[in-house]
Amino acid sequence: AAGAAPARRGGEAAARLMAAARDARPMSRAAFERAEPRLRNRLLDAQFELAQRADAALLVVATGVPAAGRTETLAQLVEWLDPKLVTTHALPHAERWRTPAARWAESVPARGRTSLVYGGWYEDLWYAALRGGLEPAAQRRAFAQIRAFETLLAHERVRVLKLHFEVDAAAQRRHFEE
Repeated sequence: AAGAAPARRGGEAAARLMAAARDARPMSRAAFERAEPRLRNRLLDAQFELAQRADAALLVVATGVPAAGRTETLAQLVEWLDPKLVTTHALPHAERWRTPAARWAESVPARGRTSLVYGGWYEDLWYAALRGGLEPAAQRRAFAQIRAFETLLAHERVRVLKLHFEVDAAAQRRHFEE
């Protein structure tokens, strides 16, 4: 029972974060500017709490199409977080010969730390689907590797926050033309 308390506290913080994300509504620029100082302070408080407890880690994985805001969002987080407690990673697609766990092992943060990662372990599957797909057996193997890796992360108390960014083709085109 004594070992359950830290997990509960970490679980409560994660539940609050997920509830806030689920209940989020679009806001005007003016409203955001009024809320920003409080949001930044809450984010830093959560980061310091994670570091002080050191009973779990946070891995933020940002995926999505180009020009959808992934880079800008992670850059904003880097600006807002304490740099001593966060690392960033961008993993190349050229390492397909390695399993997802092998490719991603370097980006997994230690307990009490946060890691922000550009790209995700599902991206290879998405790219393959765009190019005509994978054979069913290869797809099953890929999903089995991903499930095994995510199970390992959960076992090691690494909390994963997956952010996926989408934008319609017209907005993407406008962004590239700017």
